[in-house]
Amino acid sequence: MNDINNNVNFTARMDIRKVTMNKARWAKIAEQFEQKTSKYPNDTFYMEDIANGINAYNINSKTGNEISANIFGVEFDRLMNMTDSQIVSKFKKMLNISAHKQRIYDATNDYTKKLFKITKEAASDMKIWDEAVSIANKEAKAMQKKDSFLKDVDILF
Repeated sequence: MNDINNNVNFTARMDIRKVTMNKARWAKIAEQFEQKTSKYPNDTFYMEDIANGINAYNINSKTGNEISANIFGVEFDRLMNMTDSQIVSKFKKMLNISAHKQRIYDATNDYTKKLFKITKEAASDMKIWDEAVSIANKEAKAMQKKDSFLKDVDILF
């Protein structure tokens, strides 16, 4: 059985080759995930077993953005008690949060380029980026806290 869906549609992918627990179920989750993520053609979640849980590592091949989450213990039990559709929704929400952060970074990049064209000064550029990163991180955490499951998961965006 092939554990990575090579779907020709442009969607996010979920690579489950390193998953051994509930392999058949994760194959169904991966298939459903790939059907529901048409907005994320450059993303791949690499799933891997860890002690009493699962590691999810996503990378966007276009932007280099990464997401990582170790879901174990009580949170893993909660995750596995969800329907496949609910699990797909949680991973898709992680992509949504990451995309929101990227929009903040893109807007900041556009702004700093325009500002440089006008002022020819890049000295304040670092301050602008520091603030943008701070805002993006706060927004990501706020979005994460709105989800009853994700609020309890340590996610690195």
